[in-house]
Amino acid sequence: MKLIALSCAAFLIATACGQVTATSSQVASEPRVSSPVPSTAEAPVGTAVAAQVLPPAMVLPAVPLCTTPVQVYQDGNAGPLLCSGGAVNVAAWQWFEKNLQPPVMAAGPALSADAQRAALCRVGPQNMTVPEAESAYWLAAAYYGWTPIDAERVLVVEGCR
Repeated sequence: MKLIALSCAAFLIATACGQVTATSSQVASEPRVSSPVPSTAEAPVGTAVAAQVLPPAMVLPAVPLCTTPVQVYQDGNAGPLLCSGGAVNVAAWQWFEKNLQPPVMAAGPALSADAQRAALCRVGPQNMTVPEAESAYWLAAAYYGWTPIDAERVLVVEGCR
């Protein structure tokens, strides 16, 4: 019952922030990987970009790259993170790197769930809000091709312990 209450609270908070749309069956199902990333059906088409290493990464991305204009949201977060087909939005990657410099974006490929948690919880040069940290995580997860963890749970429920 406590797990359902926590899931419902996380859903209500995320919905109030305009980040997640879910049905009641999605809220009650576990494990649920939260994501501020829109489904590829909702993502903008964007313009394809040639494969390239995006600093601070040191390897080519595991997915295609695209570009589409970045919007900065009221909570300080930015997006869209991806374009249709799951391509990483280069403009969003560059916005996060320039403005927040999140260490998770330099973490590298083939990370275990524990290594992803550690990278997500590393403190960067800028203090980030939970939505900003989640977005940086999702950019990195898509870029490196990680099997994603529940970033919201790590940041909010577990508190990066």
